[in-house]
Amino acid sequence: MEETRSLHFDYGRSGLEVPLPRAAFPLSGTSDEAEPLRVPALDYYARSRHPSPLADPAGAVLAACAKPIGSPPLAELARQHDRALITVSDRTRPVPNRVLLRVLLDELSAAGIPPERVTILIATGLHHPPGGEELLEILGKDVLERCPVLGHDARDESAQVPVGEVGGQAVLMDRAYVEAPLRLVTGLIEPHLMAGYSGGRKGVCPGVLARQSILHWHRPQLLAHPRAAAGVLAGNPVDQEARDVARLAPPHFLLNVTIDRLRHTTGVFGGHWEKAWREGVEYVARSVVVRVPRPVDVVVTSAGGYPLDATFYQAIKGIVTAATVVRPGGVIILAASLAEGIGSADFAALFRDHGDPQAFLDHIGRTPEVSIDQWQAQVLAQARQKAAVWVFSRGLRPQVLRSLYVEPLRSVEEGLARARSVLGRDCSILYLPEGPYIAPLLTASDSPTVSPAAPA
Repeated sequence: MEETRSLHFDYGRSGLEVPLPRAAFPLSGTSDEAEPLRVPALDYYARSRHPSPLADPAGAVLAACAKPIGSPPLAELARQHDRALITVSDRTRPVPNRVLLRVLLDELSAAGIPPERVTILIATGLHHPPGGEELLEILGKDVLERCPVLGHDARDESAQVPVGEVGGQAVLMDRAYVEAPLRLVTGLIEPHLMAGYSGGRKGVCPGVLARQSILHWHRPQLLAHPRAAAGVLAGNPVDQEARDVARLAPPHFLLNVTIDRLRHTTGVFGGHWEKAWREGVEYVARSVVVRVPRPVDVVVTSAGGYPLDATFYQAIKGIVTAATVVRPGGVIILAASLAEGIGSADFAALFRDHGDPQAFLDHIGRTPEVSIDQWQAQVLAQARQKAAVWVFSRGLRPQVLRSLYVEPLRSVEEGLARARSVLGRDCSILYLPEGPYIAPLLTASDSPTVSPAAPA
């Protein structure tokens, strides 16, 4: 059996080599196995087990358009319209947009919709619309020169239109998206800390929703549900509501991909916005779901490297992943570059206004209004109720980290030594070098995260 005394963690753009205090063994138990590997060892590590990268990603995209899942071919759909709109994720998602868009634009053009009549909409959710170098990074020069490009601005009320109600609340979406004769939604399928998996309906909810609709979808009651977790779809109210919202103005064609830890494309799923996504989820779950037999004392994780660990706001996803399998009273150690700081001004203000996790949770419990970005502070505070969180980062000063409900570290090794001092030298440790790009699920019968990896 393979063992290791050091691990390479995804950190920033270059990674981080972490020496281990003792040997760690690979934890088996991916979603297609009944029981995890059990060895007489205290320390384990878990990595995703992706299939080999596609030899011809562009060819796979073309095949997905020509022989889609549960949908007519894209060319057949396009011939019925004279204009189209394609949504793409912002730079917080490492989607191979240039490959996808090159094929999509060629297919649409051959069917009678030239690039100048194809609008590219950056589905930002509540992130600010990108511009300049960000747009160039996301789309590439060729697309910027050929197509009109819009950035969804959830705060611009004039740019939103009502599309119906979900749960008694009005839902508003981006006007350009709703009014497009042919709506194509692209995205990436990977574990998601609240909605189970990304991709599919998330390209619409929250991708192109108005501010008030996004805030409602992130209300505390949904996020506090025990099944609102990565790798869990059955009984997950966050996923269910996102699908209900997307049905009000669904994509006419979906194109989602899966990638490995080096950002190589491993799968392409095109067609009906639910059916194609479901097939993609089942595919990726076999790679990223790891069964953990019991809660562990210490979880050492990353935030997935760039671009996800550029801000503390995004890096919290690594903490939440670890909280799924750490024991109450345990320790989470996070390595994240945080090269771009805390995150938005709205997010940073939450910590200034509420000095500790319990004060913040008390506040949102008695306040019906949802503040922008409060959901990320909520899931961090929920994790802090369960375990201590220590963070190694070269991007934020120690005093700043302390203000964010976490304790700073000078190195991951310092955190490991401190954890063994506090919890005992025989404490169990689980290493998750890929952070939120893997979905560890407890197999204990009383765990709320036990679930088939595929949708209900």
